Amino acid sequence: MLRFLKEYFHFSRAQTNACILLLILIVTSSLTLIYVKNRPVKKQVAEHSISESNTPSVSAYSSPQKKNLNAYLTPENKTKNTSDPKYSNTKRKSPASSTIVRVNLNTEDSIQMIQKEIQPWLAKRIIKYRSLLGGYTKISQLKEVYGVKESTYNWLKKRCYIEDSFTPKKINVHNDTFKEILKHPYISYEDVKEIFKLRKNNGLSESNLEDLFGKDLYRKLVPYLAL
Repeated sequence: MLRFLKEYFHFSRAQTNACILLLILIVTSSLTLIYVKNRPVKKQVAEHSISESNTPSVSAYSSPQKKNLNAYLTPENKTKNTSDPKYSNTKRKSPASSTIVRVNLNTEDSIQMIQKEIQPWLAKRIIKYRSLLGGYTKISQLKEVYGVKESTYNWLKKRCYIEDSFTPKKINVHNDTFKEILKHPYISYEDVKEIFKLRKNNGLSESNLEDLFGKDLYRKLVPYLAL
């Protein structure tokens, strides 16, 4: 048994030297790693103090140099102080004042409206409703145009006007046909039927029509009625 082990673990001199060298390297590497791992980390105070000592004090410079240095060291000084007298003579550029060219609601076509900054779809609807009404008598009637929201109306009312001399197209409740009266957006189908009943009985008076439409609607209709 001893002979077997001796033959099995027998090394030549070169192999023995190699094993010893390998063992030395392993031990050395292990000790190095242990030392590095357990080495205390020192604060680099010396490096910081050196950098501070190399930075010259502001007081070491002359007065003109101090001003330049302070402007460099203080970031907020890079922003211009508009209250400083040296900036007081600087003129601010004011945006060019845009003159609003107003639209005549009852005479202008869609091309003229578009040229005055009204969107094509909006100009088309304004003109279509104008045709149904027989003309606008109040700017507030733009609220009745389909698709016009409060914000759009507020924008439009500054850009539109109605001539004082304008007279809208009249509805002759005594002679116009059923279809002609029904075209007006303020008058419903049932209203036209009642108008024809009053016409038949010679009852087309202002008081009867006011009772038919109600005070508020009748006031809106008055400029369009030929009694």
